[in-house]
Amino acid sequence: MTKKGLLILTVAVLLVGATIMVNAEDKDKDVKFGGHLKMQLFDSTGGTSTVSGVDYDNYDKWAFGFGGHAFIFYISKDITENLSVEVAPDFWNGSAGATPSLGKKIGQQRKTVAYGQNDPKFKFNTEYVKYNLPDYKLELRAGYMNCLFTWDYGKELFWHEEYNGNKASLYLGSWHDSGIEAYRNFEFSGVSMPVYLYLLNGSGGTAYTDNNSNKTIMVHAEPEFSGKLAGLKTHASYGFGAWGDQDYVSSYSGATPAAVSAKLKNNTYYRWATGASYDYQKFAVRAEFMGKMENNKLNTGTSSQEDLGSNGYYLKVFYKIVPEKWTAMLDYSLYQTEKDATTHETYKTTTLGAQYELATAATLIFQFDMADWKDTAAAENALKFNRITTGLRITF
Repeated sequence: MTKKGLLILTVAVLLVGATIMVNAEDKDKDVKFGGHLKMQLFDSTGGTSTVSGVDYDNYDKWAFGFGGHAFIFYISKDITENLSVEVAPDFWNGSAGATPSLGKKIGQQRKTVAYGQNDPKFKFNTEYVKYNLPDYKLELRAGYMNCLFTWDYGKELFWHEEYNGNKASLYLGSWHDSGIEAYRNFEFSGVSMPVYLYLLNGSGGTAYTDNNSNKTIMVHAEPEFSGKLAGLKTHASYGFGAWGDQDYVSSYSGATPAAVSAKLKNNTYYRWATGASYDYQKFAVRAEFMGKMENNKLNTGTSSQEDLGSNGYYLKVFYKIVPEKWTAMLDYSLYQTEKDATTHETYKTTTLGAQYELATAATLIFQFDMADWKDTAAAENALKFNRITTGLRITF
């Protein structure tokens, strides 16, 4: 988006927000405001980085600050009893990340940038219209959404569990897209099963448009059990579509529709996820497995292409030291991906954490990461480091 377009969009959002706030004086019950604030209090990383086969001992310290999604503002308005709208402007820090990167010394990822490039950036986290059909027990959403593909990311559970989410959830579990969501809950004997069906633009274009004719279909179901299996929840998700942008390219290259159609058949992808959670007294455990396959994605330097595959999982164990106040956590995660036709990356991370509830949805997070990351390049790149982070997340 151009600077002019961004300025116009920002002004429009502010005008809409001002209008809603004015109307809220008379209809407070119809308008809801909220936000999500992420604040870093301390962050320190130290360990060994292997860059092109050479080992370096590095130390990186970055204390108070804001990073990533620094602030998300939620605005929702009930238009009628069954019709509502929600927008969530997202203000995020544009500076280089605090997390070490393969192929760089620890701390080197914090590149020096020109004045102004670290200023907060703006985008939408969500913007959608919701419509209820009570006679059919059906809920519909249309717009740009955080799709419910995994629990950790789709339900934003990790927000108040970890300041820095694990690689599997962030890279494989997230799914933001524009399209339509249909939701209905089904009840069976001893089982409650919410089902979500999505028709989405897919991964072929930008966050708001699609660059090919094939839409993505994704379904998510999460059975929850009662009776003797009370406390057990499960879920399964599957989505498929086309990843290529041949339609967009062909509009300017002169390719025939038949050629475009043939390419789209080869440039398909699918994503899957499954998970389970169980609560027992002061203990809770949650695990999710997820993967993605993009056909003919990698350029091998020859006339043939290779498929790009990624997979991973995490396992979290919680113990409530003081219920509703103090919780300890262990998180082990694995993320594997094919960076190109010759290089595969593996990320193993063990996290010891604790969450202290200052108030409802105001969490002080302590996190100790032990990371073992590497790739299979001819000149090996690897990272073995420990990272201590203290941060604050507030959702209101």
